[in-house]
Amino acid sequence: MSAPLSRQRGFTLIELLVVIAIIAVLVAILLPAIQQAREAARASQCRNNLKQIGIAMHSYHETHGTFPPGIIDPTTVTPNRCTPVNATRYWGGHVFIFPYMDQGAIYNRVTPGDGPCGLPLESFTWDGKELLKTPFPSYMCPSDTGPDVNPFYRGYSKSNYPVSEIISNVNTRVRIRDILDGTSNVLMHAERSLKQNPAGARQTAAIVWGRNDISDAGWKFRVNFPINTPNPTTSTANGIGADNGCVRHGIASNHVGGANVLLCDGAVRFIGENIAINPATADTTTCIGMNTNQAGPGFILNNLLFMDDGRTVGDF
Repeated sequence: MSAPLSRQRGFTLIELLVVIAIIAVLVAILLPAIQQAREAARASQCRNNLKQIGIAMHSYHETHGTFPPGIIDPTTVTPNRCTPVNATRYWGGHVFIFPYMDQGAIYNRVTPGDGPCGLPLESFTWDGKELLKTPFPSYMCPSDTGPDVNPFYRGYSKSNYPVSEIISNVNTRVRIRDILDGTSNVLMHAERSLKQNPAGARQTAAIVWGRNDISDAGWKFRVNFPINTPNPTTSTANGIGADNGCVRHGIASNHVGGANVLLCDGAVRFIGENIAINPATADTTTCIGMNTNQAGPGFILNNLLFMDDGRTVGDF
């Protein structure tokens, strides 16, 4: 007589559904934690980018005795060295610190401030590539969801880190000793994200190379509006269209609740979007607020902008 066949018991339908439900619950619990960990890593890299820019700015200062200008406009210096090839397109932005950001070869090629005079068109090529459309990860926040080239500024390489116009403006040569409020109390660089959608919630970011013929917001920031104030323009490719005042010059990021900033002492801080700001500077028709009269006591963001308003803010 043959031995009886052994029966192997499998999962019942109910048991299988229970296992699937447990896996679904675990995924629901772990996925936000994974996303948070990824964003924390991106935010850390963003802060590191600002830190490297701060080191480069101080290295420039050590070499030249001043911080670099925001842009060089050769038509306003005496004697005039040349007439720009393209009107209102000037070298500046991050280019002057290229030698201290491992971009010395590109700096030596474009020779900003010496020639060619003026920022070239975006179609300018080097080694067969459109150089001014080249992505530079050191100048881009990993949390930014915008493209590597900036459609608001004719497709030049994007930067998420415009400079303060108080520290680096047109043909300026600011020295550390000029920062009377102390380097730990004055902003140098700040974030600005690139968002094209939805309509009425734009952020225009900046560009690496300096200023083109769209707006000086392509290389510098101001503090007329609270952090993360959207640009009301409905255009996806024009940083000025339907704009109000200085919104496009503001500070903004994709980080929740605020943005990273670089102080003149090289420290990187995260500033919350609810930081105190003078509401009078949020003018919708003109760019008021770029003088120390607007930096009254307690308006911390305004106080942080100016280097000689006599108000230090300490911890913030």
